[in-house]
Amino acid sequence: MRVASLPFNEELRLQDLYSYDILDTTSEHDFDELLEIATQVCGCPIAAVTFIDETRQWIKSSTGLNIRETDRDVAFCAHTILQNKVMIVENALEDERFHDNPLVSGEPSIRFYAGAPIVSAGGYRLGSVCIIDRKPRHLAPNEQRLLEVLSQQISRLLELRLKNQLLRKKAEEQLVLEKSFLQKVLQQRDEERQSIGNTLHEHIAQDLAAAQFYLEMAATTARDGSELLHRSREAVRRAIGNIRDLTVSIVPSTLKEYDLKELLDILLSRFHNRTGIRVDFHFEGRRPVPQGIAVDLYRCLEEQLKNIGEHAGATQVRVRVQASATLSLSVEDDGRGVNLEGFRVGAGIHQVMARLEAYGGTVDVSNGALGGFRLSITVPLRKAADAPAGNTDPA
Repeated sequence: MRVASLPFNEELRLQDLYSYDILDTTSEHDFDELLEIATQVCGCPIAAVTFIDETRQWIKSSTGLNIRETDRDVAFCAHTILQNKVMIVENALEDERFHDNPLVSGEPSIRFYAGAPIVSAGGYRLGSVCIIDRKPRHLAPNEQRLLEVLSQQISRLLELRLKNQLLRKKAEEQLVLEKSFLQKVLQQRDEERQSIGNTLHEHIAQDLAAAQFYLEMAATTARDGSELLHRSREAVRRAIGNIRDLTVSIVPSTLKEYDLKELLDILLSRFHNRTGIRVDFHFEGRRPVPQGIAVDLYRCLEEQLKNIGEHAGATQVRVRVQASATLSLSVEDDGRGVNLEGFRVGAGIHQVMARLEAYGGTVDVSNGALGGFRLSITVPLRKAADAPAGNTDPA
């Protein structure tokens, strides 16, 4: 047996081969179809698409074989990549290179072999497309031409795979940039909300409260104009209530410490009062929830409740929260639901995902037990606690 010598440009050839990221990949229909054509036209029981790396012959696609690789030293295709044309071995037992090759003396008992080199766009011979028979035979001119055409098609497939991989990588990078941008926008918006909420709470509401106090004192001593004082007092009281509601909608709490259950209780109560939709809320667990994730979870539930109130046609909402090693939130309604096969992630879900991604959280959508739509959120609390400080600003 004669071991094939290395191509003179072996190092560059290997770099080119590895750049396609084809080795050790799963079978692909496009390659399998080309081999089906080869076996039918040439009438051979075995055909394969192989690539030669540093130490082995790896078989990308095959018919009639039940192996995925061999040592490079015994590979017929290692000889094929040393030439530009189709390599033909009519009877391996009579060829000094292969007569005692284990692939000849043992399975798959090769007698006839014909292989065309697969040439990359850079001009490097990476492997071959070959046909094999267990008996000696000749290769007709049309069969040789077929192998040449198939090798060219495989080269084009490799280039197409590479372009698709680059496009996917670019799309993934773009998605990461978009998510990062969305997270920054949400963070900036939350910071603005916090500033507005603090101003409403610390200044305007406090000033109104002081005015109400003075009016109360004036009302107890005034003899004339008590009706005007009463009206003024009521107007200030309504203004304070409106500002309080506005403050809660902008920022869930102005406190340093967040009680998630209390925040969600307030949110769900306001939702019920506004929509008339029944709410079934259960909170389990006493594990502390970091401030940032508490506010973001509040915002996620707020967004989903908005969708339910506007689009679901629901009469009931069920909310379940469990705070243990993992914080989980599920929101489901008894509305009209969605067709999950045709479900498209909208802006609301995108914002939910963007908020939770920084904490290693996940989002899942399904049809719930109530018959409507179900949104499930999970967040590892340790990761949430370790999240960057920029993601822990209150909303």
